[in-house]
Amino acid sequence: MRHRITPFADRMPVRRPITPHLLAAVARRPVHRAEEVLESWCTDVEAVTDLGRVLVFRECVIGRPRPLLLEAVNHLRAARRADARHDAWASDEWETDHDPPSVPQRVLALMAAGQEAHDLVDGASRMARGGRPLPPDPTEWTPMIDLTLALERLVTELAGSIRIGSAAVVDARLAGEMPGLTWAA
Repeated sequence: MRHRITPFADRMPVRRPITPHLLAAVARRPVHRAEEVLESWCTDVEAVTDLGRVLVFRECVIGRPRPLLLEAVNHLRAARRADARHDAWASDEWETDHDPPSVPQRVLALMAAGQEAHDLVDGASRMARGGRPLPPDPTEWTPMIDLTLALERLVTELAGSIRIGSAAVVDARLAGEMPGLTWAA
């Protein structure tokens, strides 16, 4: 069963439900680190989507409500269905010596041949690594990664009711993939 989706105009800004304290609690990391990650991640997402681009993650897509966003969501769901069926990815572009392409890489390759390909940079898909520089101290790497992954999970869970700047978040998980309520005693 899909989550109920709120009309875009009624969606709340992502920083209202996802606070630094919530992020810190979910990732089990210090609040000051959570504040840094939340602020930089949201600022980066807003900057990219303000340029008319979409961000493709493994479970969600973020972008302005336009045909390009819908096409990315459609391709992401198709790639996830193929993974669920264990279909092999076959393409001349990907050699067998290398690891198979990630789900976002496959989505971008499909988009290059899609209806909205004219919106992609130079008519080709570009893989943008969504990373930021790691702190110089290696002991800080794990907390930053934990916080970023926790933030992406929270954004995916709240996809139908939040916005990031002028961008919508669309949950692209398949119906059977969505976690249900679990109780522990």
